[in-house]
Amino acid sequence: MEMGHTGRRGLVFERAEQEIADVIGSAKALVPPSMYREDLAALPELSEPEVQRHYLHLSQETLGMMGISLFGTCTMKYNPRLNEMIAARPEIAETHPLQSDQTLQGTLELIHKFDLI
Repeated sequence: MEMGHTGRRGLVFERAEQEIADVIGSAKALVPPSMYREDLAALPELSEPEVQRHYLHLSQETLGMMGISLFGTCTMKYNPRLNEMIAARPEIAETHPLQSDQTLQGTLELIHKFDLI
């Protein structure tokens, strides 16, 4: 993740107390050697508050419901705001079901590309 900085950690596992380690053994002994990683995992180096802020920001970006809705939660839409803006454009909003196929190719291409996202 491009937001990470070397040395930051969200969670550091402490070693088990010796009494527990004596009974349980090492965690590495529980994993078959064929499942050992060859390289270290390329995990982002972020603190827990940074991760929370990042996901909060993402949730605010994708919430399509703007303002107060008096219609109840069943009508709330969770769509990216960009999709809402594009759907409101006349080229999309004014498309008629009986419109000629020849005039819909650009719209169909756009819908197809959004389906791939």
